[in-house]
Amino acid sequence: MAISKASARKKQRAQARAAARHVQLLPVYDVIVLGGGAAGLVCAITAAEAGAATLLIEKDYECGRTILATGNGRCNFTNLYLEAKYFNKPDFVEPVLGATPLKDILDFFRESGLMWTQKEGRLYPRSLSAASVRAVLLHRAQRAGVVVACCREVQTTCYDRTSGLYQLSVQEIFDEHSPGKQIQLGAPKLIVASGGGSCGFLDSLGLSRIDTRPGLCALSCKPSLLNQLDGKRSQASLALFKGPFPHMIEKGEVLFRSYGLSGIAVFNLSRTAEPGDVIEIDLVPEYSEGEIGQRIFELGTQDTSYDGILDPAIAQVVLRMAHDASEQNLAHFIKHVPTVVSSLADTAHAQVTRGGFACSSFDPTNLEARDYPGLYCVGEALDIDGACGGFNLSWAWKSGMVAGAHAASSPASKPDSHQ
Repeated sequence: MAISKASARKKQRAQARAAARHVQLLPVYDVIVLGGGAAGLVCAITAAEAGAATLLIEKDYECGRTILATGNGRCNFTNLYLEAKYFNKPDFVEPVLGATPLKDILDFFRESGLMWTQKEGRLYPRSLSAASVRAVLLHRAQRAGVVVACCREVQTTCYDRTSGLYQLSVQEIFDEHSPGKQIQLGAPKLIVASGGGSCGFLDSLGLSRIDTRPGLCALSCKPSLLNQLDGKRSQASLALFKGPFPHMIEKGEVLFRSYGLSGIAVFNLSRTAEPGDVIEIDLVPEYSEGEIGQRIFELGTQDTSYDGILDPAIAQVVLRMAHDASEQNLAHFIKHVPTVVSSLADTAHAQVTRGGFACSSFDPTNLEARDYPGLYCVGEALDIDGACGGFNLSWAWKSGMVAGAHAASSPASKPDSHQ
């Protein structure tokens, strides 16, 4: 009898938890990395390869599972046009990216054994499987000697200025239904790579945090005839208005949903969109209004002339919307189809978490906390987010490299030197 996928996953989890139970830990390491996602893995690898005794702590039963969901399972791991301007805080991001960010990332993955391909500037593993990216990172972490401790959750953290160590209270969770024992660990260098607002264990340090919220997701729009187009797609240009002038313009595929809009272009608008903002959809961005008007005039019958330009279902809805709005210039309307933002939508599948620790608390040249020597934040733990297209993973990789290298190379703080 075939084993169901659910049974197979349950068995996999059980095996992974059993393996995690057998990982023996020392009380003190040179570097402890919290979070085994994209940033945490690269950070731990970089620190270990530089000679630091490195422990990677992950709450889940395996590291890198968040990587598997990126790029719809294909993992768009970087972008040929990687620049700081595609992030919310470019002045902070620029020194982290450095002079050759794309080369640095590609060199790292080449050395890890990954081959890749690209489409429209977006780079993917050649296998078009995120599992390939995760696998090469896990293999390299093992080769580098990173001690990977899964099924362990940090409860509290404090900085002992006398010893110069960050003291962690860690809960073992080998059993899904009952917690295990608590253990104490320490390190002079602590790197926080756990994103998504899951950093409450650092509250005792008093670091400034920006409230987290979903980013890069669909938008719910006020009810309109567009809601009837659920599942239809169109290449378009979208202009987000917060007043009389466009605040942001994105081009790409738009997916119409019963609640509003989705697709990469919409995800990018969601970074700044707010309730009440207007989005104008240009359904034929490659043609001018005059060209569309001439085409309609030549065909002579306006009620059917859209069918060869747009999906007929979209054309029918656009015509009805134009009629309801008493719009006589159909060529103009097809390039300015309006909808009003109500809220973010489908946030459970948001591609990033916005917010996190305030960048002002960290040195952008090495990502070390200004007031806490040996404390670093990387990836989504910081209030940094980028556009769709591999930029957020690029930030994860590059910030992990920078913090891991600095943590491994800089001397530990001397006891009592920061009192």
